[in-house]
Amino acid sequence: MNQPVPHNHVAIVVTGPGALAAAVRLHQAGIDDVVLIDHDTDDVTALHWQADRQRWLVTTANDERTATHIVVDTDALADRLFGTEGMSMAESWDGEPVAYLGTSVHGFPNCYLVHGPNIGLRHNSVEQMRESQADYVATAVAYARDFGFAVVEPTPAAQQNYASFRPRGTADFRRRTNSFTPMDHLVQRPVRASATVSAADLPATGSC
Repeated sequence: MNQPVPHNHVAIVVTGPGALAAAVRLHQAGIDDVVLIDHDTDDVTALHWQADRQRWLVTTANDERTATHIVVDTDALADRLFGTEGMSMAESWDGEPVAYLGTSVHGFPNCYLVHGPNIGLRHNSVEQMRESQADYVATAVAYARDFGFAVVEPTPAAQQNYASFRPRGTADFRRRTNSFTPMDHLVQRPVRASATVSAADLPATGSC
């Protein structure tokens, strides 16, 4: 008899300093159903968005599990991340990586990259950047929880606008990531009452 696939609220895939910082922020936000999938990058076979169930299926060399949200501590898995259109993140980038706040990508809901593209900060700013991204991850996941959304992703316009106007330094990046901006996102209710809308008319929230 087949065993049910384990499910978690958040799965952190390929743990590193940035992802562990996100785990701390998630805990501080009261989000404790977090699993650490501590595999080498080569052991992660694929991550597929299951639109009908509004969740991610994470497949590794040894097992499978599902999660509502995933935090990926590398963009080296872009060729194994498959979003709403069935194409990989690498294919969607087509040689020009882009991510809102260097963290989330349109078409890949509830997925957060740590140290993703479009950061543009100096090497000695990496630790501060990771902390800022961790804040955004926790705030976005908490926003979805607090307002009853199953799906959150950046709008194409917000993603492109961020790519065109990258942060001028760590202070600017910190300012952009210390709160969740509803107008920059599309949200979706759970499947039983599903409707994709802009979050622009919903209340903003501060950092966790």
